[in-house]
Amino acid sequence: MPIDAKDLSQEPPRSPRTVLGGYVLVARMLDKARAELCGTASQYLFNCGLDHIFLTYKGITAEEVQALLASGLTDEEVLKWIDSNGKPRTAEEIRAWSNSLLEDKAHFFNHLETDDQALLTKRSSSSSHAPKGGKSDW
Repeated sequence: MPIDAKDLSQEPPRSPRTVLGGYVLVARMLDKARAELCGTASQYLFNCGLDHIFLTYKGITAEEVQALLASGLTDEEVLKWIDSNGKPRTAEEIRAWSNSLLEDKAHFFNHLETDDQALLTKRSSSSSHAPKGGKSDW
């Protein structure tokens, strides 16, 4: 099954604020992981500190997530796996965790979103190649 990945040199991953399955951070993590698998991650890094916040919360590994994505699973299919594996979490626990991060990391999330847009603007206005090295979310 083919992997449907964003080209992160052309568009940024989803915001860390995007809620997917009740979780913040997950949509961005999945975008970066798929792009890494397809060689379109550009400067973005999967399995960074921000991704680890979610992975630790759920008790799953980056390798497990990447294996699921390598098999072509959709966001919904990955979420189903996430909810069935790792540390069990209730909907209320997930909501409280996500809301806490939205509040505690608001400034950092603002920075990431501004940085995403700045990188995109810089790439579209520059005829040169993007600089080497990774853009970590942490």
